[in-house]
Amino acid sequence: MMTFDDIKKFVNLEISDIDRVYNGKSGCGCGCLGTYSETDRSKKLQLTKFKKRLDEVECQDGKIFHIRTETRYHWMYLKEA
Repeated sequence: MMTFDDIKKFVNLEISDIDRVYNGKSGCGCGCLGTYSETDRSKKLQLTKFKKRLDEVECQDGKIFHIRTETRYHWMYLKEA
């Protein structure tokens, strides 16, 4: 679950705030079951997906936003401030 500060940060996110994104099968996030991307197109697609599914978004350490389902992982890594 996201804290109020996490939600404020997320709502104001722009593509330029995102370092990279990950999409893959559940089970591992090293890249063996999915792909990392740093393209603006991939970041925009992921950000749009997350904003449509806000109730499923979780935040880790205020730097990684993710949605985890039984079959997929979707992660957004923010740039270091």
